[in-house]
Amino acid sequence: MADSRGRALIRQWRAAFDADPLASKTILGLRGRSAEIWRRTFELLRLESPEYRNAIDDEFSEESRAHCGQLLSTIVAIPKGRAARPDDDPFDFVRTHAEWRARRQVPLVASLHAYRLAHRTYSELTQAALAEEGRAEDIVRSLTMLSTFWMQLFDHVGAVLAEAHAVEEGMIIAQGARGYAALVDGLLRGQRPTDPEAQRLCALCGIRPDMALAVAVARPHGATDSGVVEREVALRSFVRLIEQALSPAAFGRVIDIRG
Repeated sequence: MADSRGRALIRQWRAAFDADPLASKTILGLRGRSAEIWRRTFELLRLESPEYRNAIDDEFSEESRAHCGQLLSTIVAIPKGRAARPDDDPFDFVRTHAEWRARRQVPLVASLHAYRLAHRTYSELTQAALAEEGRAEDIVRSLTMLSTFWMQLFDHVGAVLAEAHAVEEGMIIAQGARGYAALVDGLLRGQRPTDPEAQRLCALCGIRPDMALAVAVARPHGATDSGVVEREVALRSFVRLIEQALSPAAFGRVIDIRG
């Protein structure tokens, strides 16, 4: 389904770049710098976002790097005038990114923080590039135009991501709420799932009928000694740490938080 708001914004941005050749040149100068942009933003995430500290593995890094490349390709295409077809969604890759993050239990606030840091990275790079160009009045005009562009762009992708993340998270909750607790209770009693709902949940979580079953019980030290927000961050990070140690591809994905 086409993103009419996104397409309208792209037309608006395209016209603004047509009227400001220096700003257009600055954006086109970002081509080929995806790895640098990703590295700068990712390092900021590692430093500033506790939600990411135990989420970073090879799969996560590769997905993040690929998303950065898709975002840069979309940005560079705007002043070049490469419009999508009328039935295309120019920001569908953001929805795919949000769905992947929701399935990996990456909190929405962490993903939005990533966009804020990407906004900072892009703004700093374009300011540095413009500082080496032309007359002062041209630089000021282009800085103003690009400031508005970055604000509108990251506001829109953030809204798209938040909406898609909420939809995917809601689907995950709906799929698991009715039978997930009962499934875990049965596993804790050593009972192999036999009813259709439990078997469906096992299939969704990658647990095959012929697999040997094991239950690991773990408790993070110190998680109950801090505030509610810190405990939630610690527990979610702990879940992702367990998933890294016990690969879902090999062990399936059934994790529950009790107490």
